[in-house]
Amino acid sequence: MDSPLMNRSDAELARLGMAAFDTLYHRHNEDLLSFALARFRGEANDIVQTTWLKIVEQLQHGGREMTNFRGYLFTIARNRGIDPHRGGGSQTVPLSFDIANPNPSYEQKMDTESPSERSAALTHCYEILKSERPDHAAVVEAWLSGERPEAAAKRLAITRPNFDKRKERALTAIQICVEKRLT
Repeated sequence: MDSPLMNRSDAELARLGMAAFDTLYHRHNEDLLSFALARFRGEANDIVQTTWLKIVEQLQHGGREMTNFRGYLFTIARNRGIDPHRGGGSQTVPLSFDIANPNPSYEQKMDTESPSERSAALTHCYEILKSERPDHAAVVEAWLSGERPEAAAKRLAITRPNFDKRKERALTAIQICVEKRLT
């Protein structure tokens, strides 16, 4: 793509707003799609589209100071991917929650594997989490047991937002690990 905007930095392009969108899109879309596919395979295209919609919204309203546009872009995509799995303050463990299948849509993606293969992969990945990130594993254990997040955060001597972050990161890490083991 030949454009006088190609030689401008992301920060300059973000300040230019919608006039620079095409350049930003062509510069980052392939990497953004790869990122989304690696982490949220089944929802990757939707995540990429909604991420760019959020960027368009920002640019239409005059943009914002984005010294790290790529970081901002990927943060939006990551948040779009994990938003459906985030819980509010009153979240409880669903009655149908199954440790072998923490994400029901995930089972649909991996329906070619037997439940015992998924369970073995999950157990293996959870053991890795416990050995590498015991602080994250403790949060997952509290969440699975149904302990109120506020109480668990206090018991673990962390803030509630930190509790939520650790839970999200741990569940994402487990899911990625399981996907790698089953593919």
